Amino acid sequence: MRVIGEARNGEEFLKLLDTCTPDLVFMDIDMPVMDGIKATENAIRIDSSLKIIALTGFADEENYYNMIKAGAMGFILKHSGKEEIENAIHTVINGDSYFSRELLQNIVYKKNIIPNNGYHTKEWHITPREKEILNLICLGNSDNDIAIKLSITPKAANSHRNRLLMKTGSKN
Repeated sequence: MRVIGEARNGEEFLKLLDTCTPDLVFMDIDMPVMDGIKATENAIRIDSSLKIIALTGFADEENYYNMIKAGAMGFILKHSGKEEIENAIHTVINGDSYFSRELLQNIVYKKNIIPNNGYHTKEWHITPREKEILNLICLGNSDNDIAIKLSITPKAANSHRNRLLMKTGSKN
């Protein structure tokens, strides 16, 4: 792997797309001039096959949703370790989505799916299998990874994921 370009802001990044075609983009959300969300939206309009992993310094749910809507395929925190960054790269390059475990856990706790420190206001009926799958999702596993680990088909893993999205009112 090699770096073929670097931009200080979203506008510079969009200009770089005129001169190079990256296999993968790490997009900082918090950039001057044009933020990462707007830059991702514009970049995906230019090239819908771009594979973008969003970077942020904090696990903010609103930025997460906005980057996913904009077209990012992954989301990791800036303080993520080498192993998580490598997993994110491998997963996204292979066409799957990757989301930081810390970020997903933060969202899950905010949605009151899993009690956090005894605080739990809304009851969700999540089956033991769905809990198992939710834990694997939080670890960054794709549908294919989940299928292999649980000896089910990728289609079944995706069905469980979709039911979790429906039950929790999540978008992604």
